[in-house]
Amino acid sequence: MPPEPAHFRRVAREFALAMAFWLALLLFGAAWLGLLQPRRLSFWCGAEEVVLHHTEPVFKGRGGLFSGASRQTAGVAFEGSHSLAVLPDNPYGFELKIPGLTGTELLELEVWRLVEEGDPASGHIVAEVPGLMWQSCNEAVEIRDNGWQRLYCTVEAPANSRNKQLKVYCWNAGGRPVYFDNMRVVLRRRFPL
Repeated sequence: MPPEPAHFRRVAREFALAMAFWLALLLFGAAWLGLLQPRRLSFWCGAEEVVLHHTEPVFKGRGGLFSGASRQTAGVAFEGSHSLAVLPDNPYGFELKIPGLTGTELLELEVWRLVEEGDPASGHIVAEVPGLMWQSCNEAVEIRDNGWQRLYCTVEAPANSRNKQLKVYCWNAGGRPVYFDNMRVVLRRRFPL
C-alpha cells in the first residue's frame, strides 16, 4: 500500500528543515573560522587622487583610503605626478586601516621612498595592531638611479589579533623630509590549522 500524501509531505518538510539547519550551521561555522572571507586582499595608493572623507582630504587608492593627502606634493614623484611628503613635524602618513583580522594573515608591505638629504633609513613602512604588534621595515631592497628606494617586507599578524584592526603607515624617523609613493599592502589569509 503506498504511503499517504499527508505523511509524505510531513516527512519531506522535516527533512528539508533538518537540511536547512545543518546548512546554516555549516555556513555559520565557516564564517566564524574566517573561511568565507577573501583569501587575498590588495591595497595600493600612488598619492595621485585626493578626495574628502568626513571633511578631511585623503588619498583614494585601490581598495581603500589613505591618510596624508594634505601633504601631497607635485615637486617629487616616483611614478605619476605626485608623492606624499612626510615631514619631521608630522612624521606619519599613508595610513591604511584594515578591520576584522582573523589572526591568520600574512602581510606584504611595499613602498617607494626618497630621502634627498639626511639618513636614507629614516623612512619606514610600519604594520601595527595596537597593543599587540608593531613592526617597521626600512631596508631598501631596490635602489634606482634617481635615488628612489623600494622598501619591501613580510609580516605575520599575531594569532591573537582576531577581530582587531591593522594599521599600515609610513613613518619619518629622521630630521629631514622623506617622500613616499606607490604604497602597496597585500593581505593573505591562511586557513587555521
